[in-house]
Amino acid sequence: MLVQCPSCDEELDVDLDQGLFFECPTCGSDFEVDSPHSSDVEYSEHHWRLVLESEAFYEEKLAYIQSNDGEIPDDRLITFDIYNGNFAWGYVVWSFFFLGIPLLLFALVHIVSNLKRSHKLFFWIDNRFRKFYDPVEEVFITVKKFHSGWHPTDLQFVRKKTLHITKVATDSTEYHPIYHYNIPVNDKQTICFCNRDDANRFVSMVYEHR
Repeated sequence: MLVQCPSCDEELDVDLDQGLFFECPTCGSDFEVDSPHSSDVEYSEHHWRLVLESEAFYEEKLAYIQSNDGEIPDDRLITFDIYNGNFAWGYVVWSFFFLGIPLLLFALVHIVSNLKRSHKLFFWIDNRFRKFYDPVEEVFITVKKFHSGWHPTDLQFVRKKTLHITKVATDSTEYHPIYHYNIPVNDKQTICFCNRDDANRFVSMVYEHR
């Protein structure tokens, strides 16, 4: 990693695996190098914050963000899925029926408090999301709708040459079990789908653009 000595401005090549404290061979002064986690790109603090909260593939996620100048590469993305959410009318009707004015006051307080929270969802709306696939770098991108707009929440890197779909029972009803379809895309990340058709479509999309 190339850094600049704060005393003499000499450019030095340092190895962060040996620590964060170094001595400049030119002027002899000691200096500390910021950890990569503390010097993230300036745009990660807000727009990409939810993506970078997870430590899994942190450096690779950060490199992907930097390689695209902090923007989602819309010009090459393939839309995989769009979910617009559902308005839970049942909650509204039952809330007025049982709680009336107290709940209305609570809702107003909740709405006002959310006006200042960029990544906060309104409590009565299912999370709206969009899923995209970047075929150039083989990255699956999840974007969700928040009060302040659409923000990316996860980057999943397709690193396995062969993708296998695993059927997993997640819950069951009185009549039949409920299944999810998991696809491990690397050693740490698994993409989960609610139905086999979407899982098959994703696998086909990856193979088609390789």
